Amino acid sequence: MCVNPHALICARILSRDEARPVDGVLIERRLRTALALRKRLSSAPYYRWVFGESDRLPGLVLDRYGEVIVGQIATAGMEALRDEVTAAVRAVLAPAALFWKNDSAARELEHLPQLAYAAFGEVPDTIEVVEGELTFTAPLAAGQKTGWFYDQSANRARLARYVPAGARVLDVCSYVGGWAVTALRHGAASAVCVDASQPALDFAQRNAQRNGGSVALLHGDAFDTLKALAAQGARSTW
Repeated sequence: MCVNPHALICARILSRDEARPVDGVLIERRLRTALALRKRLSSAPYYRWVFGESDRLPGLVLDRYGEVIVGQIATAGMEALRDEVTAAVRAVLAPAALFWKNDSAARELEHLPQLAYAAFGEVPDTIEVVEGELTFTAPLAAGQKTGWFYDQSANRARLARYVPAGARVLDVCSYVGGWAVTALRHGAASAVCVDASQPALDFAQRNAQRNGGSVALLHGDAFDTLKALAAQGARSTW
């Protein structure tokens, strides 16, 4: 069990076996179990490898972008095990690079500093993502979360059944256009991306173009932009 009296969730269970120490051996075994599952579910090496508590590694997220692994630690307990996690990642997968993107504001709740650095290997400025038949580029160090929202990959995969042919789509808080580009691939006639980050919108346009489409861009606060669109009488069809 990892305990942090400063956090709202002050205790997180890693093992109920008192005789089983929480060490690199345990972490490596759980990484191997999680990897075996992801490989069964994914045809390409682009996925969320570790989903925190779901993989019995609370506070840890590991995302895979081919030979680059990006990790985030959100709890003091897992932070104390960071070196063991790094060693286990190398032992289980031997990727070219591991980048710790521990810059989430949520770390403040655990009294942890925000920092981002390469644990090993050369880390690129951008990462490549494959989802189904689509390919994307996203910023890494300057990107949101771990660079991509893999926790929404399954939802995007289900999108085809909900997009009517010829739909006009509004992708709010679009980041680099994952939802908009997916909707265009599945029959939407047009898509508008709204985001407060102009660099993110620039990536969205490039991602649309590399997948054979184009998106309109609206740079601004999501709520202000939605109010302005409503005042103009703008409507999406989905």
